[in-house]
Amino acid sequence: MTAPMPGPRTSLAAFADRLASSRWRLLTLVLITLGLPLASLYALRGIRGVLLGAGAIVGSITLLAAFSRPFVTLAVSLVVFFSGLDSFLPGPVAFGLLGIVAIRTLFDVLGGRTLDWGSPTFRTSLTLLLAIALTSLLVARSFDQALRPIRHILWGSLFLVTIAVQADRTWRLRTLMTVSAMAFATSVLVLLYRILSSGGLVLLEPTGEHRVGVGDPNYTAVVACAFLVPLAHVLGQVPIWARLALSPLVLLHVLAVILSASRMGMALLAMTLLVLVLRARQARPFALLGLAGLGVVLLNLPAKYWIRFTDLGQLGGILIDRSLRLRQHALEVGWQLFVEHPWLGVGLGNFPAETPRYMSVPLWAHNTYLDVAATLGIFGLFAFLVWELAALSMLHRAYRLWAIAGRRRDQSLAFSLGMSLFLIYAGAITLDLAFNPLVWVFMGLAVAARRIAETGAQ
Repeated sequence: MTAPMPGPRTSLAAFADRLASSRWRLLTLVLITLGLPLASLYALRGIRGVLLGAGAIVGSITLLAAFSRPFVTLAVSLVVFFSGLDSFLPGPVAFGLLGIVAIRTLFDVLGGRTLDWGSPTFRTSLTLLLAIALTSLLVARSFDQALRPIRHILWGSLFLVTIAVQADRTWRLRTLMTVSAMAFATSVLVLLYRILSSGGLVLLEPTGEHRVGVGDPNYTAVVACAFLVPLAHVLGQVPIWARLALSPLVLLHVLAVILSASRMGMALLAMTLLVLVLRARQARPFALLGLAGLGVVLLNLPAKYWIRFTDLGQLGGILIDRSLRLRQHALEVGWQLFVEHPWLGVGLGNFPAETPRYMSVPLWAHNTYLDVAATLGIFGLFAFLVWELAALSMLHRAYRLWAIAGRRRDQSLAFSLGMSLFLIYAGAITLDLAFNPLVWVFMGLAVAARRIAETGAQ
């Protein structure tokens, strides 16, 4: 009986098997595949064409690798974002990587994967908030001022959705928290090197011109406190050798708060360390380590460092501290804007565009809740507050479900994320964090924690 002739798929499979079993054949195929187009480019454009072609090939391979490993790509995006590497790299690398993960997430959803981006209350309040924010552009005085929060909304939405989908296991949640904390610690090391190389801690001024921080040092302090709690949780779960290796991260986060000379940051740091000492048994040694480091650094700070804190005694009297005066004026103007525009606000991001009507310079509100009230009106403030509370509610649900399942380790995870969100909400009293990507990242982690708890995944 005559054997059947091999079909095209059989022949292709046999060819692939032969290549796989022969190193030189595979190498030859790769060289020919890459060599032919590069040789053609050399003939057409010279060595410049070869370089452009090689760059295109490397870029294509990198793009395919990033698309095929979305969780790893998401983690790298967070590392670039929180480390501040985008300021040294050509172009917004973190946003580009996040876009690749978003495209892969859309591809998976179209392929049948479930997209869970929060509880019904969370989704409804967020949808209402974004609708109000975009509608407020109709009454905004300056569209340019609205571009910054619009970019933050775009960034944040991608962070929220990609984290909610890709972080489908508790170990992935811990990984994202750990790499983000490590990335932030790296940025602190760079900033610490700069301040020491320019003269040391004596450069700390009461007005804050030489404080450590990316943009606003107060923001640096809030980020450090927000990462400190989940970092302590992770350190309480890993082997002893990993604890020793990661322990310096605790000191770097504490140091970031101190060198920021942020009054709110110091209050949040004290609250964080106190909660860890009282509640987190496994993280207690690291909290005590942080307290020890805090004491050593504070005892060696110059006297001028404390001027920012003693100036708080001016509250209720005649303000001399320039920072406190500006904040007081900004709060007064913000309240006036809200009283004059209670329903629609003055438009997304338009707080600085309106302040010159009341004072000589444009200012930010330095209070997230007043900023939202003044720019989005009473309904926008209500939706924003419900959105924040809904995130805490999701973490509370995850905490309860893990408690019922007897997963104490994951209970600690939910508590850590909830504490981080609370610290961000508290820090928002003195900062403009309404649509900051930091908030969206932790919102995404809260969504993922709830979904993991409900599905019973490990």
